[in-house]
Amino acid sequence: MGFSVTAAYVILAVAMLTALSAASASYWKNQSYFESSRRAMDHRVVNEAHTNVSITAATWNAGNSTEVFTIKNAGSTVLDIAKLAYLFDGAYVTASMSAGYPKLDDVYPSASDLLVPGDTLDVQFPAASQPSDIQVISEFGTTAHYP
Repeated sequence: MGFSVTAAYVILAVAMLTALSAASASYWKNQSYFESSRRAMDHRVVNEAHTNVSITAATWNAGNSTEVFTIKNAGSTVLDIAKLAYLFDGAYVTASMSAGYPKLDDVYPSASDLLVPGDTLDVQFPAASQPSDIQVISEFGTTAHYP
């Protein structure tokens, strides 16, 4: 007396369906994570491609040893002023901006920390000597050089 062959096949089929159901749920759950990460990556790529930052009107003030320059957002993305990084001659600027700066569209203090397309940002940093190369790096990794 034992199981019949048909009963053994039914038990095996039920076990396979249960395993397939668990595997399918896990697969679709992971696919949603992959999809959301792909969308986030695409969003970063679009932001980087549409960011256009330029530096103009850089002047050295020898009297108080400061470098003053204007940053223009000529792209189509909104930039966060607090996330801009500054480099003088390839060295990261750790000094704070001079008093009365940054000026967003010639206004200090500005009502916003966002550099929207078409806006300008005037910045002034103290420096030991006049930098020969100025770089501004946006939050999306795009870089503006002067000169």
